[in-house]
Amino acid sequence: MNIFKALAPEYWFDVGTNYTCIFKDGKLVFKEPTKLYLLINKQEAIEKGSSKAKVIGIGDEVKENRENIEIIKPINYSVIADFQVFEHYIRNVVKRINKSNSWFVPSIIVYFTIPNACTQVEKRAFRDSAEHSGAKEVYMVYKSYFIANFLKKDLLKTKVIVLIELSASKIEVSIISNGNLVNDTTIKLGVNNLLKSLQINFKKENGKAMSQEEEEKLIFDPNLDTTHLEKYFEIFKEEFIHLLENTPSYVVEAALKEGIYIYGFGSHIQSLRNVFSLDGKIKIHHIADDTELVRQSIDYLMSMHKNERNEILMN
Repeated sequence: MNIFKALAPEYWFDVGTNYTCIFKDGKLVFKEPTKLYLLINKQEAIEKGSSKAKVIGIGDEVKENRENIEIIKPINYSVIADFQVFEHYIRNVVKRINKSNSWFVPSIIVYFTIPNACTQVEKRAFRDSAEHSGAKEVYMVYKSYFIANFLKKDLLKTKVIVLIELSASKIEVSIISNGNLVNDTTIKLGVNNLLKSLQINFKKENGKAMSQEEEEKLIFDPNLDTTHLEKYFEIFKEEFIHLLENTPSYVVEAALKEGIYIYGFGSHIQSLRNVFSLDGKIKIHHIADDTELVRQSIDYLMSMHKNERNEILMN
């Protein structure tokens, strides 16, 4: 075995619109907002029409109320919104997590979980960003298949599984049968849209903005009044039904018998989960801790035989 490869730390990146989670050796080592902070000389921008920006932090490193700070989110709908910003973000994250107290800083091996809708251009951006940050090897895996692989384990080859990720900026539905992605859809509306609607309604009723504590309380409230969210729920339901109608009937029948697995921050909204049960016709398996789900999925994948693992990973 190559000694440098043996010494290379392995990092798993789960980069979302709101948060980035990084795992190493079966543990969560980083969970912070997916944000890049730029220091901009506003006076120079006024006088010269432009100004050079300096990266001064990521995640939780900078207080957002500082002057001359611009906050940029490199990910939207779980895909790269700005390639250059994303590369700066990954470089700074790697610099933070891959610190070494010795003169020798080993190259790293990076794994990315990516959405089904990730394009070839975006895959190249993930790979380039990691390589430019010092990664010797870069692998990617579709998050839906990767999680289904863990949930079904050895039954994946003979069972159908439907996964629904209710994330900040989108909802991704994946139908996997016999180890293959049969059908999927991405709805570019997510929890952030629901929260914005809740915030507007809260301000109308209470005459003040909703605090973060009040926001979280609403999300986890099983009796949440969702009257003003019905327009979104109708869209979600229609898209889900359309997906099922365009999936082979034998796959749908098996999926409905098995039930569907729902995870992500939005899964805590009970009324949102109910939308995908189609009025109680489909059994819902709610996975409350999606960070732990990803961690366990990583552990299971890495415990598989190398040949089986390579069937799932892309490089």
